Amino acid sequence: MLKDDNGFTLTELIVAIVVAVILLTVASNAIINLNRLSARSRALAIANAAAENKTEEIRSIGYLNLDSAGDGTFSIDTSDLPDELINPVASYTVSTPETGLKQVEINLAYDVNGDTENLNYTTYISELGVGQ
Repeated sequence: MLKDDNGFTLTELIVAIVVAVILLTVASNAIINLNRLSARSRALAIANAAAENKTEEIRSIGYLNLDSAGDGTFSIDTSDLPDELINPVASYTVSTPETGLKQVEINLAYDVNGDTENLNYTTYISELGVGQ
């Protein structure tokens, strides 16, 4: 019987195909997770920038004008938020933890990858703030 040493046996081919399928599955899962993480990071950066912008807008109102509006929860118009955020809902709450100090909490909810994410941002505005 002649033995042909050229090529691969059927068993070697099947093992190679199984190994390739496993490697491709692992690689595709890694790429999918990387894309999800990238979308989540991008949405968080956009939401954080929106919260910082709203914070600066509220801080520019000044303590005296903020004090005249009174404490409470106020909604934020979604047209003021970036278009990149999916289904955003935002509000801010003003409270007075002590005399001469306002606490402003900004709450921003948005969707990313089918999940709802929440960003809470807190700042303080003093009666002795800049320019007052």
